[in-house]
Formats: sequence, structure tokens, C-alpha cells
Amino acid sequence: MKITNVTATPLRTGTLLVRVETDAGIYGIGEASGRYSPVLKPFIEDILGPIIAGRDPRHTVRLCDDMFFGTSRLGSKGFQTTGIGAIDNALWDISGKAAGVPVYELLGGAARTRIK
Repeated sequence: MKITNVTATPLRTGTLLVRVETDAGIYGIGEASGRYSPVLKPFIEDILGPIIAGRDPRHTVRLCDDMFFGTSRLGSKGFQTTGIGAIDNALWDISGKAAGVPVYELLGGAARTRIK
């Protein structure tokens, strides 16, 4: 499975909906704060997208490292990590869908099974 496309769509709420698509027809969704949306959208699509294009979306740690270190000269604070975080959420969504389990199962399972 390979990443084929990354898009960021502004919502009326001011946030960005990030969609990462694969050649297997599986896609993942992430969300980014709209605080920087006018510049965050092209950053996600034109800078971060090409870094991960053609790669396996299930390799989340490696992809996040490559996005972070590949753009660290642009600033390693909120703007950069907001875009990477939205893509990371979408990558985990893809991993869960590909495995046929909820993401919390991939992360070790439920911490609790009931609420008092």
C-alpha cells in the first residue's frame, strides 16, 4: 500500500480536514487547527505531501520523522507540528482501517472497559 494523495480542505469552522489517500482505496482523515489555515493548506499539500507520497502509510513514526526533519528549517513550533499532527492522525486512521480494527486497538487496547 502506498500514499497517492494528500489534501487539506478548509471547513467553515476554521479548521482544515486533511485526507491522505492510498493506492489500495483506503483513505485516512485528520484535522488541523484553522489558526494558520491560509498557509497551512499549501504547506500540507505542497511540502509535506510530497515527502510522504509513494510510501507505506503504516510506517507512521518514520513518516513523521521525515516530515519533521525535512521541514525543521521552516520552524519546529506550532505551525509545522500542526500540519504533521493532522497527517499523523490520518495515517493512523489508514492503519486501523487496513487492519480492520479501531485505532485504540493498535495503540494497546482500551484502558478501561466501563465507566463508574
